[in-house]
Amino acid sequence: NNCDAPVLVDTKSGEVHYNSSYYYIGHFSRFIKPQAQRIELSASAYMAPATVDGRVGNTMEFCAFKNTDGTVAVVVMNRTEADMVYELCAPNADGKDAVVLKCPPRGIQTLITSV
Repeated sequence: NNCDAPVLVDTKSGEVHYNSSYYYIGHFSRFIKPQAQRIELSASAYMAPATVDGRVGNTMEFCAFKNTDGTVAVVVMNRTEADMVYELCAPNADGKDAVVLKCPPRGIQTLITSV
């Protein structure tokens, strides 16, 4: 089976294999609740490598959702083979509420905060 499913099971041995997409899905399904609204997010990566996977500027991915309980879930993915330092700002923030963080190579992080 050449499928890139989140979970693969060997029917002969019963062995279960969890692909990386299984864990990526977990970052979204665990922290982004039903009826959450996607919100604006200001983010920037520092010292990004010139190319990643042959594409310029494709180093980090960010998205943010506001849950109905007032919490905000921010999912960050590093598409590089190096640690990436990045800065996040809340919507309409003047920079005073910015936070600088680091994501490991090919890592994914979920940050939870309240607005």
